[in-house]
Amino acid sequence: MHARSYDQLCPIAVSLDLVGDRWALLVLRDLLWRGPHGYQELLDANPGLSPTVLAARLRTLCDQGLVDRIEVRRGRRSVVYRLSEAGRRIEPVIDALYGFGGALLATTPLTHAKVSYIVAQAARNLGDAVFDVEGEAMVRLAVGGVIVDIELAPGRVGVVGPVDSPDGSVALEQPAFVALVSGDESSIPQDALSGDPTVCRRLLEVLGRAAG
Repeated sequence: MHARSYDQLCPIAVSLDLVGDRWALLVLRDLLWRGPHGYQELLDANPGLSPTVLAARLRTLCDQGLVDRIEVRRGRRSVVYRLSEAGRRIEPVIDALYGFGGALLATTPLTHAKVSYIVAQAARNLGDAVFDVEGEAMVRLAVGGVIVDIELAPGRVGVVGPVDSPDGSVALEQPAFVALVSGDESSIPQDALSGDPTVCRRLLEVLGRAAG
């Protein structure tokens, strides 16, 4: 049980008593959208989530009956977490929050961490896909005033430290970036790409998978 409660006999307050802790809804989101996860998979999916906090949230969600803890064999015995039948009742709440927040993405202040999260999400959706880039390529993504350098290589994509001479650059305004990562590449202006056009276009293809 939570150490603190709103102590209000109100449906909203009672719901927040269960899932209002920081990170709880995002853990439920991942289990709803992507199915059972191992502990490390949940950590990898949520940069900024500490192991201690994740362990506490999983323990609480399991105690509340919203998440089931299942022992499985993946080469060796391990544990995965999945939504329980009671937990699946969170789906309309997640859907409503997604719709509410989706309208705010084009204006919410961006940070390096938020753009990096999108890159990681796209890489996660691509899974084991091997990218058709010969050798390693570095591409600079600029969204408004936020600059993120990204490595593209066969089977690998990820954010790297500042690069002195990237192979290509993609510069987007925030609305165009949001449209791209939502699966709509039609709003990319012609002058958004500079340097090697092949690696720039490949980055756009990768980012377009962020919503998958």
